Amino acid sequence: MKNNKNLFKCLAVVGGLLISSGAWALTEEEKRALCKTPKILGFNLPEYSEDNKVEVPPESEIHFTISGWTDINTLTVKAKNEKLPLTIENKNLFYKVSTKLPASLNGKFVRVNVDAKAEFGCRGSDGWLLKVANSGQAAGAGQTPEAAAPVTSPAEAPQTAAEPKVEATQSADQTSKAAEPAKETSAPAQ
Repeated sequence: MKNNKNLFKCLAVVGGLLISSGAWALTEEEKRALCKTPKILGFNLPEYSEDNKVEVPPESEIHFTISGWTDINTLTVKAKNEKLPLTIENKNLFYKVSTKLPASLNGKFVRVNVDAKAEFGCRGSDGWLLKVANSGQAAGAGQTPEAAAPVTSPAEAPQTAAEPKVEATQSADQTSKAAEPAKETSAPAQ
């Protein structure tokens, strides 16, 4: 009878453990209900819109923060489907993320997309539309009119008092006369 009591106690303990472990396990639905999506805040560049037609400088630095419960290994930032290299600082309660727009996007509209998963697997994402200024316009803006003027060939350049047109035709005539004696010397002598 003593053996039956011990056996009964062992079965009760094992049964209790099985029931309690099932109570602590979370189903996928419960995990999703508990999951907090990553929060993305503090984007530093102005978003382009119909009311706010602001262009950002070429190769601009991008900064934002993302919540600390983010699985940082799943964080991606893309611009025009191009994955951008990230610099991530852990600030204990959140992560500070920074990257840079590539030079290939100068003068274009760009959608910057951020995507990440939280620790329980739920996904958070955000994005911003930017208009990147053209680097050619930015470089020409600070130049003087002479420096920004297109380069023309000497034949297309306007004539000035210091360069009369006669000099240009003389040099062309001299070139043709210099070629003629070469033809005469190659002729056989009689």
